[in-house]
Amino acid sequence: MEEYLPNHSSRMDPHRHKAIVCHGDSLTWGFMINREDCYPARLERHLGGDWQVFNTGQNGDTAEGGLTRLGREVLPENPRLVVIGFGTNDFYDGVPSKRVFAAMDTMVERVLADGAEVILWGFPLSQAYGQGYEFIARKHKVPLLDYLHEDIYGRQGNVFPDGIHLTVRGYAAVEARVLPVVRRVLGIDT
Repeated sequence: MEEYLPNHSSRMDPHRHKAIVCHGDSLTWGFMINREDCYPARLERHLGGDWQVFNTGQNGDTAEGGLTRLGREVLPENPRLVVIGFGTNDFYDGVPSKRVFAAMDTMVERVLADGAEVILWGFPLSQAYGQGYEFIARKHKVPLLDYLHEDIYGRQGNVFPDGIHLTVRGYAAVEARVLPVVRRVLGIDT
C-alpha cells in the first residue's frame, strides 16, 4: 500500500472544540498496555495546551462496528480531527473487503460532512485491503498512513509475541508516524 499525503486545505471549522478522536480497534485502544501508553494518550501529551484526544478504540471491533459507534461515540465530541483505523479484525474474521470498505467509506464521508478532518490508518494485510484504503483516501483526499510500516512492525521490541498488538515502544513508533501528519492537518506549528 502506498501512503497518501495530499496537499492540504482545511475543511474544518476553526471554532470547533480542540478535540481529536482516535477511532478504531484494539490497536487504537491499546490492548495489553496502560491507557497512558497508547498512541491517543501520547498524542494528547505531545500536542499539549488545551487539546483533548479521545480514544474510542474497542477491542475486537470491525469497520461495521466502528460505523455503528460513530454517531454515538465520535461525532458528539465535535472534533476537529478523527483518526480512523479499522480492518485488522475484519481481515482475520474473513469479512469480505467490499463490506469493510463500504463501512470505512461511509465513516469518512460522515466525519467530513460533520465538518472534521480525517486521517486514515491503513492495515494492508492483503492487496485488496491496500487498494481499498488507497481508494478511500484518494477519493476523499485524506491522508493515509500505513500502520504496518516497517518503522512500526519492522522493529524488534515493538510488537508482542502475538505478532499483532503493540508494546509501549511500538506505540511510540505509531505516535512518531502520526504526530507530524496531525500537526499538518490541524495547522499546528511544530
